[in-house]
Amino acid sequence: MFQMPAWVLSVLLGTICAAAFFLWQGRTWRELAAYWVAGVLGFLAGQAAGVLTGWRVLTIGQVDLLWGIGLALAALVLVRLLRV
Repeated sequence: MFQMPAWVLSVLLGTICAAAFFLWQGRTWRELAAYWVAGVLGFLAGQAAGVLTGWRVLTIGQVDLLWGIGLALAALVLVRLLRV
């Protein structure tokens, strides 16, 4: 189980992914909210995938950057394609 600093860093990195994606593709406040939710949930899903697979490549402490950023970006693209 992750400790509190890992959760905080995961939410922060998911937020950074969402903010960068919004600056690139976003237009409205509604999209910003949707991208934030997708970025954070995608990053947390990536964390879970990293733990379940056991394949940890690029990490900061307990936070798996490769899986987290990869799934966060996938979630953001999915939200963009669905035109939320």
